[in-house]
Amino acid sequence: MDELVTRVTRQLHRMRDLQDHMERIRVREMAPGGVISLEVDGYGGLISLELGVGITRLSPEEFSTLFLETAARAAGRAYAKCAELIVAFNQDSATR
Repeated sequence: MDELVTRVTRQLHRMRDLQDHMERIRVREMAPGGVISLEVDGYGGLISLELGVGITRLSPEEFSTLFLETAARAAGRAYAKCAELIVAFNQDSATR
């Protein structure tokens, strides 16, 4: 029974470590021309948004498209980093 408790406790600590690493992920992406710069977390949530002076030359539709494309690239990179952590976690779990 002690061995089971030890194993479960170790697994719980590893899962918390994985969550901590995922929560620390940050990805910054810049739109072409530098008019939009944004940062997302490991879940793709917007953390910061900076708009350059060139933003005033964009129509609302152009801004919307550029923002969504930039955010999608950042979120994709963030998801890829999360996936790497999960794969490493699962591979490590399989060897234990």
